[in-house]
Amino acid sequence: MLNRRLLRIKAMQAIYAYHQAQNSDFELAQDLIRQAFEPDLNAMEKQDRSQLKRDCSLALTIFEQSYASKKVEPHPKATPKINHSVVKAIEFYYKTLGKDYDFYFREMTGEVELLYDNYLYILLFGIELAQTIEGQRNKKSANPNNIKIVSEYKFADNQIAKVIADHKPFQEAIIRKNISWKDEGDLILTFLQNLKKEEKYQEYINLGQATIEQDWEIIDFIFREFLFKKSEEDNPDEQDDLQAFFEKKDLNWTENREILKSMVLKSLKKAKESPESFELLEISQDWLADKEFFEQLYHNTLKEAQNYEELLSEKAQNWKTERFVLIDKILIQMAIAEMIHCPSIPIKVSINEYIELAKNYSTPKSKNFINGLLNAISEELKANGIIKKSGRGLLDNK
Repeated sequence: MLNRRLLRIKAMQAIYAYHQAQNSDFELAQDLIRQAFEPDLNAMEKQDRSQLKRDCSLALTIFEQSYASKKVEPHPKATPKINHSVVKAIEFYYKTLGKDYDFYFREMTGEVELLYDNYLYILLFGIELAQTIEGQRNKKSANPNNIKIVSEYKFADNQIAKVIADHKPFQEAIIRKNISWKDEGDLILTFLQNLKKEEKYQEYINLGQATIEQDWEIIDFIFREFLFKKSEEDNPDEQDDLQAFFEKKDLNWTENREILKSMVLKSLKKAKESPESFELLEISQDWLADKEFFEQLYHNTLKEAQNYEELLSEKAQNWKTERFVLIDKILIQMAIAEMIHCPSIPIKVSINEYIELAKNYSTPKSKNFINGLLNAISEELKANGIIKKSGRGLLDNK
């Protein structure tokens, strides 16, 4: 099932993307000013290009001084045209930034909700594989009692795949969400050819009548060893077609793979253990609570970034915040937002979570740097009564 570490990762990625967009929006706003002072090639009178350059330079300076406060700073040499260009640039900057804020929020939440679609999509792979084999068997006009035919096409009758395929909520979900492998027939056939070379698969088809345990073992093997195989990032030439397909289909496959693996393998096991009462897994035990945590983490981190920046400046002795690695600054600000706004999560849990993220997403020295800063900041916020824990979080305040 979904875990909050994955939610933190996705929030971190969305916040990072927003900061990148912020820089781009700033440059676009500056370009708007530059365009305002380009020579008018259709003008009848001669253009004073040197003056236009000076006016443009002054407008850019005023914009840099004014955009944070959203008010144009007065300047004795500023003409109405200069002030107007700055006003337009500031309006453009914040309008575009607002769109980006909403866009990355929708992308972030949409990615998590898409996880469930991918869970259904991957479960459907086992069914499509069984149906492909069944189609091959049906093309054979041989006696159905022929041992060779029965063995070669054994997976067509896999009981685990049948339990899931016959589950009405699963059928309704894939229809409602328009989930299908119909355009990937060649990929399934290629995979099947490779699967037939596997010793474990050969052992399976050479069995007599397979038990549900044996059917589960082979389908678990297929998902575990092929669909959820670790990425060969250091040796891409060794990737198989199926692995490459999933990495192309889901750009965040590295983060999503483990949660999807857990959900799919648990579902296969449930189909074995309780075929008569099989139920699909939920994306989360309490999605409303997880979603609220997820969304508030994004909003609070970005909306209170300036306050958190001041905290960082106070505690990061001999370090200007501009020199921070961006991802470190984001992780620290997320941790502060979580410590303040999530009263039921112990402070130590929050700090440890962001240290773990730093290990995987930042520099080798970041974890110690972040650990030291967060401990100092959390102590100050507790002393000032800004961090108030309740429930399990109270354990941290002893």
